[in-house]
Formats: sequence, C-alpha cells, structure tokens
Amino acid sequence: MREIKFRAWHSGAQEYCEGSVSNMFSWVDDGQPITLEQFIGRKDNNYNDLYEGDIISDHVGIGVIKWSERNNSFKVSYAGKNKGQGKWFADFNLRGELESIQRIGNIHQNPELIK
Repeated sequence: MREIKFRAWHSGAQEYCEGSVSNMFSWVDDGQPITLEQFIGRKDNNYNDLYEGDIISDHVGIGVIKWSERNNSFKVSYAGKNKGQGKWFADFNLRGELESIQRIGNIHQNPELIK
C-alpha cells in the first residue's frame, strides 16, 4: 500500500513542517499562508523522499515535480534547455530510470535552480 504523507511550507517562517497533520494545522492558526505538498511515493537515488515542489536532477536535466489534475499523476516539468518538456513518473518506472533521480532542492528555498 502507498504511504500517504504531506509536508507544509510556511511562508512566514520560510521553513517546512513535516510529520503529523496536527503540527501542520497548528501553523494555520498564525494567519500565515501554508502550502501543502504531497509525498509522491518514491525516493531519489539517495533514499530521500520526493514531494511535489521538489527540484530534481536526472538523466534528462533539471525539473520540478508537479501534480497533473488532468492526468491524475505526478510528473517532472523540465527547466533550462529542456523547458517545455515533461516526463511522467510512470515512464521512469517502466524504463528503469528511477535511479537517475536526485533531489537537489525545492521551489521555495532554491528557485534559482529552475531559471
């Protein structure tokens, strides 16, 4: 069974809260906006959990993990010279390419990585 986890980015504190949902909701009480990001059910090549909003490097390039409402799936949207390209996580599985994924940051703390 897939593990369902979230993390929350707190705009005011400029940090993540991971762990229990009650911890995340205690942040809502301070009036600052939070962004919930879901665990995608995969780890990178260093065994780090991957969440939507993470910036990864792989054999294609550098990209951001995003959720697609249209396809009900997580994908990587690439930046830089590969901007406009995307790759579904199902394709990483089918082609045995999961070991090429390394988390290098996230969109809140490292936006310069996807310029």
